[in-house]
Formats: sequence, structure tokens, C-alpha cells
Amino acid sequence: MSGKFNVREGLRAADIPMIAELLREVTLSTDSAFDGNAAGDEYFRTKYDPDRVRDWMEDIVFTAWTDDDLAGFGRARKDGFITHVFVRKEYRNLGLGSRILGILEETLGSAGNGWLFLDADPGTIGFYERNDWTRRESGTIGNHGLLLVPMEKELY
Repeated sequence: MSGKFNVREGLRAADIPMIAELLREVTLSTDSAFDGNAAGDEYFRTKYDPDRVRDWMEDIVFTAWTDDDLAGFGRARKDGFITHVFVRKEYRNLGLGSRILGILEETLGSAGNGWLFLDADPGTIGFYERNDWTRRESGTIGNHGLLLVPMEKELY
């Protein structure tokens, strides 16, 4: 796989079905901490319905493409909370996740957010730590029967 990706800002209506499918694919994959959790499966099947993804039009969104294939996706709220950094399995370990995360961090920092926050799947903690994120003191949180790890990063 090539490491060349075209990263676009904004959520385009035509991209919504592909984004919804990518999000379901990643969260319901067998290598996700959510795999086998019935409450989590049902939650993500409905959470990533295209009609719900459409509600994100006002958020900070970046998509990464190789030709016509959606390779990755990142989303953040304007208050400094990063909600998604997802990369399709075949494009992992090419630096794309770090690139998307870095773009979100830069965009949020430029908007005046000195601290950023996210809730990480336990299987992704190493990725975030390699990108200078730290675990917050509060430990883990339950979200629809799933354990997530609160993390933070100080930008300035």
C-alpha cells in the first residue's frame, strides 16, 4: 500500500454513506475491543447510521482518500473533544492515523483550544501515547457497556 493520501476538510453529503460504513467496519471488526459485546454492537449499528453521520456537518471533519477509496476519517467537536480517528485496516501503520490526529490537533489549537480530550478504545492507547497523549486521572469510563480510556493532550 502506498502512503499517499489526499486529506480533505469538511463533511460532504456524498461521502456520508462511505463514512458510516467505515465507522461500522472499524468498530465492529474482530480486532476492536467492542467485538462480541452485544450492547456495543447494537449501539454502533445505530450510531453510525448515515442519517446520524449527517448531523456532523458543523463539526471539524477530515477525510483521507486514496483514489476513490475512503482510507480514514477524523472528527472533533469545536470544544476540543476529538470524537473519532479511524483508519481502514489495510491503510494502518502508514502514518495516516497520526496525520489525521495531527491535523485535528492543529485545527483545534488554532481555534484557541489549549487542552484536547478524547476517550480511547483500550486497544488504541499505544497509538495515542506515541502521539504525546496521556491518560487522564479518572481511569476508565463505561459507555454503552464498553470501557473507554479518557486521554488528554496539552497544546500550550
